[in-house]
Amino acid sequence: MNSKTRAAISLIEENLHRQIYVGEIAKSLGLHRSRFCDLFKGEVEVSPTQHIKKRRLEKARELLEATDLQIKEIAVRVSYSESSHFVRNFEKAYGLSPRRYRAQHLLSKLQNRRSKKEKRRIG
Repeated sequence: MNSKTRAAISLIEENLHRQIYVGEIAKSLGLHRSRFCDLFKGEVEVSPTQHIKKRRLEKARELLEATDLQIKEIAVRVSYSESSHFVRNFEKAYGLSPRRYRAQHLLSKLQNRRSKKEKRRIG
């Protein structure tokens, strides 16, 4: 992967908590916006904007699984100013609302624990 693309991905990762703009990334790398977009899409296969959105939603999913933060707080932490917009994007990406996703994850975790206990008891 090109060093500029790697640097862009690092910048995105470091700034998931705030609005980061494609032009800002391009400028920090010393590239024109359109050149940066072409380079990034050629290597990552999605536009920088799509990648940013995808990473924000993945980070939100991680927070739903690992914390008990409120949905609104998670939305803020991944730079969504409107929690309703966050919920719509999350549902579109994962097929479930953030609340249902968390509930399903917790249920799955509980079932795995039970299964492990039963295997130890039987085995």
